Amino acid sequence: MAKKRHRGTLEKHLMAYSAAAAGVLALAPSAEATIQYFNTSHAVPYTVNMDSVNVSRFFVAGSAARVQGTGGAAVISSGNSAKKLASGFSITAGQSWGAASKFLNGSSAGPKGKFNGSTTGYIGVRFHAGACTGAQWYYGWISYTGGAGNSGTINSWAYQDSCNTPIKAGATPPASAAVPTLNQWGMIVFTLLLGGIATRRLMKREEES
Repeated sequence: MAKKRHRGTLEKHLMAYSAAAAGVLALAPSAEATIQYFNTSHAVPYTVNMDSVNVSRFFVAGSAARVQGTGGAAVISSGNSAKKLASGFSITAGQSWGAASKFLNGSSAGPKGKFNGSTTGYIGVRFHAGACTGAQWYYGWISYTGGAGNSGTINSWAYQDSCNTPIKAGATPPASAAVPTLNQWGMIVFTLLLGGIATRRLMKREEES
């Protein structure tokens, strides 16, 4: 009877320590952040550096503000205009992607891209860089506000740092994307060590009984 009672106590303690360790691990944020976000406002012309390469270059050419991609970049387009996307629009493959250069606002032929008149929206972009080449793409968004004539402002931008991963227009990294601090790792290790020491003691006590 004593052995059975000890075994039951051991199992209960093991379950308690396992639950405690799992709880600490669950509270620790994930170390992997998928969205790279840049909240910096710039007037055009300006080069947006995403993933350390110039993938989307804003500039004024003639009487039109354009976005020009490098590294195989393209924008979601409609005819010869960059599409103005609403917040939450899913940016992914299988959509209408334009060439590397598209109008954003006014031109000699009339307003393009529906960004004229101080209108703000998102431009969906995709680009090649690093491991993403050929059929592999990075997907991202740029928040842009059109102005009078050739003027305009880039508000912010972001992209997914894994190939062929969709992103919603306006999406930013979740708060849980932070890497655990040294204190959090210390708590995790301490809990696991405490559970291991207690388990060995309980097993030794059971053998002695």
